[in-house]
Amino acid sequence: MMVAKKQYEQQMAQLDEQIQEAKEEFEIVNPFFGRGGALINDIEYLEEKNQQKQHIDDLLRQRKELECQLGLIQSYLDKVKK
Repeated sequence: MMVAKKQYEQQMAQLDEQIQEAKEEFEIVNPFFGRGGALINDIEYLEEKNQQKQHIDDLLRQRKELECQLGLIQSYLDKVKK
């Protein structure tokens, strides 16, 4: 069980790195957005940002699932120790 806990913790650390990278990428702003350029470019930019946001949401959902699994493992380990 400790091996599983360690694996989940490693996955959590990797997921945290992916989340941070995705958030940093999402925060990069196109300096030409909304400045009178081609409307299609603005639409494509907004679609890209939407996809980035969905990716972040997916990563956060995965992280929440891992937290749940870690909590279950920890609860089991606590019961075994008693």
